[in-house]
Amino acid sequence: MKVTILGSIDPRLTRPGGIRSYTMHLIHNLVEKGVECRLIGADYQVEGDFPKQYSFSPIVKVEGKFTSQMWLRTLNKYCKKNHFNTDTIVHTQRPDDLYPVLKNNSSDLRTICTIHGNTLHGIKSRKSFVTSKIYSHLESYVLKRVDRVLMVDKRNMSEYVKHYPFIEGKTHNVPIGIDIGKFQRQDRKEARKKMELDGYDRICLFVGRFSQEKRIPSIIKAFNNSKYGNNDVLVIVGDGPDKNEILKLVNENDNIIVKGTVEHDLMPLMYNCADVLTLFSEYEGLPTVVLESMAAGVPVISTPVGAVPELVMNSHTGRIVKNEKELIEAMNMIWEGRSIGKKEYCREKSEEYSWDKVVDRVIEQYEQL
Repeated sequence: MKVTILGSIDPRLTRPGGIRSYTMHLIHNLVEKGVECRLIGADYQVEGDFPKQYSFSPIVKVEGKFTSQMWLRTLNKYCKKNHFNTDTIVHTQRPDDLYPVLKNNSSDLRTICTIHGNTLHGIKSRKSFVTSKIYSHLESYVLKRVDRVLMVDKRNMSEYVKHYPFIEGKTHNVPIGIDIGKFQRQDRKEARKKMELDGYDRICLFVGRFSQEKRIPSIIKAFNNSKYGNNDVLVIVGDGPDKNEILKLVNENDNIIVKGTVEHDLMPLMYNCADVLTLFSEYEGLPTVVLESMAAGVPVISTPVGAVPELVMNSHTGRIVKNEKELIEAMNMIWEGRSIGKKEYCREKSEEYSWDKVVDRVIEQYEQL
């Protein structure tokens, strides 16, 4: 079996983002299962060797800011000159990435698209009316023609099928996976020492992209209005377009630490430093960070978005909050030493999403094309 995966990704580059993490782990686990993989991505001109376990074909050298629109134009130029063999399956993580492929290749080409959350809703909330209309056209075009659609959560799958009734028969729920061998419970004191966070009492952690839909300013505001102690801290991990705004918001509070990007190999330690992971997203699919945190035995405070309610259950694996008032109340429970979830329940739930199980479900979808 041959699979070509498309995405504006450089495997040498450490960068926050659930879709990037999903893509790299998917490729790794497919290769482990004997699938011949090729990644068509971007060269961000960073140090390091290209992977040897699979083929990496960078179709652009990135200099400076590189947007999804720039990637789509690059991919369109590539697909006009280079056609895919019909013996391969083409897999993308966004509907619009598949548009140039479908426009420029034989209808016999087998195609599959994984949708992480509600992409159209995200575009509408962040982009202009014109951009939203263009994306809506691309998404509709692709979903009519793609052979199979994988949705990482049932809630957004239901919304997509309602919006595009014609995809119902070819749409399937296949969640993301995590490396449960890598993300495990560790000694908290040792983890904090290694991550230079020793000396604090309780730590509330945010991990994710610094972007509008994550509503990080609301997390900061809730933290500032909560009853945290002198040695309690909010640690923010990640990077993104809203970085400068976030740095301005935390500038005057010594109890908020912006760590920036943390190497993926160090993230198991980072989670083990925390008493709780906090998300306050406007929308999500199935957040990787929630599963990784729970695998480390760390409960989660989150809004009820995407598949989160399937994972976060009050008093067992965390706490669902619907507004800033409830977020403050949940934070106060942490500062007061009250339990919002049990380590063993968190770990047990996360094991349902082991990559060993998920990759078999993806391969099953490939085999049915």
